[in-house]
Amino acid sequence: MPDPEYEDFEKWVREDNMVTSWLLNPLSKEIVETFLYATSAQDLWEEIKGRFEVSNGPLLYQLKRGISFFTQSNMAVIVYFTKLRKLWEELTYLKPLPPYTCSASKTIVDIDNADKLI
Repeated sequence: MPDPEYEDFEKWVREDNMVTSWLLNPLSKEIVETFLYATSAQDLWEEIKGRFEVSNGPLLYQLKRGISFFTQSNMAVIVYFTKLRKLWEELTYLKPLPPYTCSASKTIVDIDNADKLI
């Protein structure tokens, strides 16, 4: 929070209140009541993030297991590969790789792509 002597302090407060309302509006009344003591939109965001940011570990395990046991059975090839690709996209969404920043990142992406061939 800026110093109250800051020349645009009132503008900052209005904008902070607006962002706070954007963060709180989608939440139920019971949940909103637990966040009433946040002093700024940034504090509120950190509180919400800390409370609702959960590990995707169990979901990742389930998804990887589903991929490893996924078989074509009597599906058409195009249907099989479409469903398999959807599973890989879900996995990529839940476990995104870091952007290319060095040759090591490219190696990680190459390994990930090779895993998709198994």
